[in-house]
Amino acid sequence: MLNFFKKKHSTETDGFCDLDAQETLCLYETQKTAYVWLDVRTSEEWKEGHIPHAKHIPIDDIENRLSEVGSPNQKYIVYCHSGGRSAKVCEFLVEKGFKNIINYSGGMSHWTGPTEK
Repeated sequence: MLNFFKKKHSTETDGFCDLDAQETLCLYETQKTAYVWLDVRTSEEWKEGHIPHAKHIPIDDIENRLSEVGSPNQKYIVYCHSGGRSAKVCEFLVEKGFKNIINYSGGMSHWTGPTEK
């Protein structure tokens, strides 16, 4: 089994970890329904293709739409195109009390799993 939490951020207080493309795909294939898949890309990027059943809240809207994200106790995998915007959203969610956050650091630019439009 992969060590999903090996890439902990620099301090324990960051509260989230990074997964690469292979680790994220493995998690998708084995436990996809255990997580909320949160796409924080723009609407244009979303329309080009996204992970099936993902929730779409663009990074620019996340603060105003926080109530749409879901329970702070749910497990989340946050992604964007390459991992930068999603890392910022992970930091924001941890600040707001979310506890189980994973940043897909490869983003859609490295995704080899299924997509839908």
